[in-house]
Amino acid sequence: MKKVYKYKENRNLKTGDVYKFWIIKKIKFPDGVDYFVMRDPYGEKHLLPARYYRHYNIQTKSYYNCRIDKINCQGRLFFEPEHPFFELGNTYLFYFKKIAVLISKNRNLTQYFLMKSGNGESAYLLYNPLLKPQKGKFEMYKVIKVKKAKIFLQKAEIPKLD
Repeated sequence: MKKVYKYKENRNLKTGDVYKFWIIKKIKFPDGVDYFVMRDPYGEKHLLPARYYRHYNIQTKSYYNCRIDKINCQGRLFFEPEHPFFELGNTYLFYFKKIAVLISKNRNLTQYFLMKSGNGESAYLLYNPLLKPQKGKFEMYKVIKVKKAKIFLQKAEIPKLD
């Protein structure tokens, strides 16, 4: 009969949930890529690529909140540290800078409006010819996704007052 250990129950990290991770150290792999070694609340170690999060001010020997972005079919976890300035679902002021193209992993090209915040942070708004933001004019946009430190926006709906 298989022995079940009570301390190992409910040790699943769930997609979309935010957990505190202890940042143990920063290491460099032989291929030259830097990673943060993190420990989850259950004591398991994970790697986070450091190149995307240079401006996040992630310090070793400290806690940092990370959202579980995805768990693939092999059980590999993908993390997204909380952005230092923007929170998912909140609205902020951004202005239109230029039109940009992002290339996905499978070589798909997607056109975006490159937006800038008051503190100089870049964000991306999916290109829509009907939605023409005015250059240099601040408008309200909602943060709908943060992936690999890139902020993705949608036009904020302004509630009508009766």
